[in-house]
Amino acid sequence: MKIAAKILRKVDNCLIDTRGYIWIQLEKGTFLYSETRCFPNYGCGWIREHRYIASVMLKRPVEPGEVIHHKNGIKTDNRKENLLITDTKTHDWLHLNPLLSTFPEIIDYIKELEALLRDEGREGEVIKLRELIS
Repeated sequence: MKIAAKILRKVDNCLIDTRGYIWIQLEKGTFLYSETRCFPNYGCGWIREHRYIASVMLKRPVEPGEVIHHKNGIKTDNRKENLLITDTKTHDWLHLNPLLSTFPEIIDYIKELEALLRDEGREGEVIKLRELIS
């Protein structure tokens, strides 16, 4: 387990970190306990709530390279319908184009188009597509 970022405050049975994320505490031996972190003064077993919810949705831990995006930009809104599981590149792009995160079908279409262009060896057009929609 790792030592995580700084905790700003404790609210009920949750922690809020300095970046605004909610942390929940898991019982030792439960699903995802191996993914938890320790905090001085609060003990171990803490995981960011949105990552826990996404893992439950996926029925597996969030993998390296996967990012959980809050569609409405509110880090404390961890409802399933507000979470989008994506990759780092797309996540960065969503923060530059926040309106698109509310339309996941557009993101899926763009990813399919990028894959098709890459398969055809048209990497330059993928770059142009990214520039066009940024």
